[in-house]
Amino acid sequence: MDPIEALSRRIRALPVVEQRPSRWGADPAFWVSGREVIHCHDGEVEVRVTRRHMAEALGQPGVVRRTRTSDWVQVPLADTELVVRLARLALEANRR
Repeated sequence: MDPIEALSRRIRALPVVEQRPSRWGADPAFWVSGREVIHCHDGEVEVRVTRRHMAEALGQPGVVRRTRTSDWVQVPLADTELVVRLARLALEANRR
């Protein structure tokens, strides 16, 4: 199975997640309460953990902040378990 499809299945199983096209690329994106919170590109997954969970996310090996002031972190697509953990943080942080 394609790694993006395998990850998509795991994320779609989480509550309140909607899969829709990304504003930033061709691969699938996941939305919560009208906000894009997860998308993939170039072998990376970007997750919007927000400042509320940034320190917790950055404490995980392999997690990099997209830019100094960003709400997004980058994770290798191959680390599915880490992406799912961060997805749960993103759901909590972005649910309205």
